Amino acid sequence: MTLPSAAGAGRGASAGQWTAWHERISAERPSGDPNRLEIWGYTSQPSYAPGDRIGLHVSTTAPTWGFEVWRDGARFERVHRAVGLAGTHHPAPPDAASEGCGWPAAAGFEIPADWPSGGYVVVFGAERDGAAVTQDGFFVLRAADPGRRSGLALMAATYTWQEYNDWGGGCGYFSDRLSDHSGDPAEVREVSFEPRLSFRRPWSRGLIRTPAGAPRLAQPPPPMGAAVGVPAADWAVANGYSVWSVAAGWARYDALAARWLEAGGYEILALTPVTLEEEDHGHAGSVLTIADGDLAFAAAAVGGADDPATRDRFRCGSAVITSISRGDGQVFCAGTTEWGHALARGHPQCEVITANVLNRFLARRGPAG
Repeated sequence: MTLPSAAGAGRGASAGQWTAWHERISAERPSGDPNRLEIWGYTSQPSYAPGDRIGLHVSTTAPTWGFEVWRDGARFERVHRAVGLAGTHHPAPPDAASEGCGWPAAAGFEIPADWPSGGYVVVFGAERDGAAVTQDGFFVLRAADPGRRSGLALMAATYTWQEYNDWGGGCGYFSDRLSDHSGDPAEVREVSFEPRLSFRRPWSRGLIRTPAGAPRLAQPPPPMGAAVGVPAADWAVANGYSVWSVAAGWARYDALAARWLEAGGYEILALTPVTLEEEDHGHAGSVLTIADGDLAFAAAAVGGADDPATRDRFRCGSAVITSISRGDGQVFCAGTTEWGHALARGHPQCEVITANVLNRFLARRGPAG
């Protein structure tokens, strides 16, 4: 088979199995029709280290399928490819959003030791009778020896992405469990959401890749007199993307920081909140929340109590600097849409401020190694 390449216009976008116009806002899920060409997949973990074996969990209606792995940094580079894999169709459980898909691993490979840390896009692809479809997966590759080559880390906001990932039935802002969304918006919002979300499911379209120039939130508002609406959401609905992907995800936000940093000569150590919590908490080090006042407000207003346990629930949503004993490095979390958008537009003041902050971190740390 010939796998549809991701190297089309810019970084490209997944395509082939979505309608061009959504009749209504609904969660993304498989059609359930075995005669319709589809492919869906996800990785077994949100992040890995070099030498780990990555598992790919895939369901497709095609007899064979393939995948490509692309590193998305200052350049978009293909680093791995496999085709001719036997395809199997697995149904998506009705509670896939909250409990995951539970599909078995269909393929996998060992991550080479020389792959650099960063964000990696997995493009799943299938063909049948001249038609082709693709769907995007993603994983963060951690450094083999954190802190040795770089003291600067970028934490991908994968928890936030899942809050906006509506694949399989809903997300933190919407749920297909509620059949009628035409009532009072305030009342609908109180019941139409998924309180529990799983990483064991695909990412909805638009969270990992979007076409060049796709709109996002935090862009300049439309001029006075323009039609009332949210341009980014209108574009998503009109072009078959998840409407929630305009507010979070690698494609429109975190990737902007990663690309800007690498293009400026900064070598980054990529992390996810899951990795940071499981591997770095418990090591000697200090944690400092930049927006400590915002964290206290979120804990009290949303969590119900401003105490250490409640603050920890919201900590991954704030900008965080942490000193990790193994590498004595600095973790820098790009937590605002405005900041990422300003870097993408080359805003001179934002670039200068960001570079000054990062250079100060690195100077305080001293030479790597």
